[in-house]
Amino acid sequence: MPNIEVYGLDYVESETMDAKRITLKMKIEYCLADLDCEYVVTFVRSTVFGGEPFIRLHITEDDPKGEIIEKLKTLKMDIEVPSILLDFIPAEK
Repeated sequence: MPNIEVYGLDYVESETMDAKRITLKMKIEYCLADLDCEYVVTFVRSTVFGGEPFIRLHITEDDPKGEIIEKLKTLKMDIEVPSILLDFIPAEK
C-alpha cells in the first residue's frame, strides 16, 4: 500500500496551513482517483529550510510505482522515493 508523506507545510500560520493541507489532500485524491489500489496520505509536521514542501513516496514492489509517480508529478512538487519497502503484511480479516 503506497504511503504518500507530505513534508514542509508548517512554515505558514495554522489556519492557512490547515487550508493548504485540505486543498493538497483533495488534489492528491483527485489525481489518484483512478488508481486501482489503496493508499495513505500523511502530513508530516516539518519545516523545509531553503526549499519547498515535498512528497516522500513509500511503496512496495507490488505497487504501480511509475503510474503513481506520473500522477503525483501533476502536483508540481518535488517527489522523493526512498528504497522500496521490503514487505507489507496486511492485517488478517
